[in-house]
Amino acid sequence: MILEIFKDSLKYTFKNVKSIFTIGILSLFSFLIIPQILISGYSYRITEIGLESMINTEMLIATDTDLRFDNLKKMLIDGLKVIAIIISYSLIPIVIMSMIIINSSFVISNIDNNFYLNIPPELFLTVLIIGLIAAIFISVAIPHMIENKSLKSGFKIKELIEIIRSVGIIEYILYIMGSVIILISMSIILFLIVQLLISTLNFILINTLTIMPNWSLMGVNFDLIIYGLLMVLIIYPIYLIFQARGMALIYETADNEESEDE
Repeated sequence: MILEIFKDSLKYTFKNVKSIFTIGILSLFSFLIIPQILISGYSYRITEIGLESMINTEMLIATDTDLRFDNLKKMLIDGLKVIAIIISYSLIPIVIMSMIIINSSFVISNIDNNFYLNIPPELFLTVLIIGLIAAIFISVAIPHMIENKSLKSGFKIKELIEIIRSVGIIEYILYIMGSVIILISMSIILFLIVQLLISTLNFILINTLTIMPNWSLMGVNFDLIIYGLLMVLIIYPIYLIFQARGMALIYETADNEESEDE
């Protein structure tokens, strides 16, 4: 089931190229806060469409026209709702993790002027589990809020736990881990492409103009600047659409399970 959700979510994402472009441009100005709220509202809309769809059903996969960037007032309100869910479920784990780190023994070592943080394995595992639990609840709370058209529904813990049980805790863990692996994979591929392009350009300049270019801006290597921009413009929008769609589809499997039981 998880593989089918990933397949559908990726297909949906790349069918909405205009949405990738729109989110990418907004992401460049997310430091102004309002664009970031609009992005969250856009993800709300993607999840809302996903809740009305079925996995891998071509006729129900939305196109650019379905994901219109309009009704900004509603999008801002929806975005604030999504942000409220994310902050609320992230706050407790952050506080717990901060207390654990403060009261735990970890070592900062300095080797050749490079600083390294040595965290005990049990501390790292605890932080990982707490973060995973928070991610699961966020993945359930957002579509549950949208499905019931009520922010309060996103905080009804008993209902959220029942949905997690219905879908399967293992399924949600696989979904979260798989999503992270996909994000890391896309980031690595982009990094390798940027490095290849820069290396190729350097090779051409050295062998044709005998110029050894100094690709840097304010002490930062140009390849890292390009990589960062492409992460914001391409990878982040792709991952956001993929995640918003996937959250809806895995949430909907709970309804399917209940229907089969009946």
